[in-house]
Amino acid sequence: MRIFFLFFTFSVALLAKITIAVTIAPEAFILQNITQGKANIITLIPKNKSPHHYEPKISTMQKLSKAKLYFTIGVEFEKEWQARFQSQNPTLKIIPCDKNITKINNNPHIWLSPKNIIQIARCMSNTLSSIDKNNSIFYQQNLKNFIQKVNNYDKKIQSILALLKQRNFLDIHPAWSYFAAYYHLKEYTIEVEGKNPLIKDLIKLIRFAKEKQIKTIFIQPEFSAKSAQIIANEVGAKVIAISPLKENILDNLLYFAKALSTSNEK
Repeated sequence: MRIFFLFFTFSVALLAKITIAVTIAPEAFILQNITQGKANIITLIPKNKSPHHYEPKISTMQKLSKAKLYFTIGVEFEKEWQARFQSQNPTLKIIPCDKNITKINNNPHIWLSPKNIIQIARCMSNTLSSIDKNNSIFYQQNLKNFIQKVNNYDKKIQSILALLKQRNFLDIHPAWSYFAAYYHLKEYTIEVEGKNPLIKDLIKLIRFAKEKQIKTIFIQPEFSAKSAQIIANEVGAKVIAISPLKENILDNLLYFAKALSTSNEK
């Protein structure tokens, strides 16, 4: 009976999944590719909620108390809540996956470029390999497979963007700076110091959009589209809704590239 109990306990331990927290859905997507079912993943910010101002629910805090790891990515939400998460769960190991990524004007949207996606995936895989040594080879192989997947998407996106006649676009919020930098595009934003533009600002933006021959204006579910629509009507640009927080980040990058390409056909 004692031998059976020990065997049962050992089997349960082997099958037990590590609980890991991430801040946003794109992180969860990357982590799913690395863990392939070996982890319970908690995403702290729900879909269509901004990581700039979101306040977690009590149920989310309760789930987080069971987490062993928390992979952060450098958004405002984390700076506001990280200390409280740590006090609630003192054994929680916080791993900043944005640590070795060069920021563009302190812009937190680092997950929107293939290069940074791979860096985040490496951070996750290396951390898990050091903590769960029995599955180290598993995590590293998954990383290798995921990098190949990212590179395949990268090639598709580059082939689409290579045909662009106009490489400028306007964004309601500076979410796509890393995508623009990686693919040699030029992003301009409607927000003025993080605020909606005044009438005088709109007039300047309309003049500027005409000068730069802006054909695409991207809006997000988390922000008002009113200013974008006014500018689009004046300059004949196409308004395209896309959230930078969609879970399948690779499909999202591809969709963004196709949207730019389609609007350039005008």
